[in-house]
Order: sequence, then structure tokens, then C-alpha cells
Amino acid sequence: MIDVGLSSNYPHLVKCLEHVGCSPGKIDIVVLSHEHLDHIGAAWHFGGRTIIAAHRLAANKIMLRDDFRCCARCSTSRTCRSMSISGWKKAI
Repeated sequence: MIDVGLSSNYPHLVKCLEHVGCSPGKIDIVVLSHEHLDHIGAAWHFGGRTIIAAHRLAANKIMLRDDFRCCARCSTSRTCRSMSISGWKKAI
């Protein structure tokens, strides 16, 4: 699979995969084209059972998935955009 979308869209991704007869458990490798949240957000759902090929910067972002959740929730807030990663963790 190439790119996985936002974490919040994962349930929809599962439905689409099942529609074509492919459960997430059947995916052997996920290739992430670049580190933007809308391409890598759901990657952590595949962790452990799937090989994830990504740039090292994307790997760091995947591991900090709680920050993604906060960032997605606050994407229209100037306050959240200016927060550091530790600030985002406290906001959750």
C-alpha cells in the first residue's frame, strides 16, 4: 500500500480495503511517499505486523502519534500550531 491517510480516517480505509477483499492484516508493506500527516497519520495502525518504508523524519512522526491527534484536532488554532511537542503532549 502506498500512503495510508489520516489516522482519523483509518476506519474508512479499513472499509475500503475490505470492499476489495483485503483486510489490513493482509498488507505486508506500506510505503510512505513523504512525511505529511495526511499521508502517514494512520501508519501506526499497521505497526508490528507490516513493514513500513518511510523517510527517517516520517518514522519519528509516526512514533509521536499522540501529537498528530492533537495537531489534527487543533489544526485551526494558532495556539496549537505554535506549541512545542512537549506542549502538545500536555494539551492531550
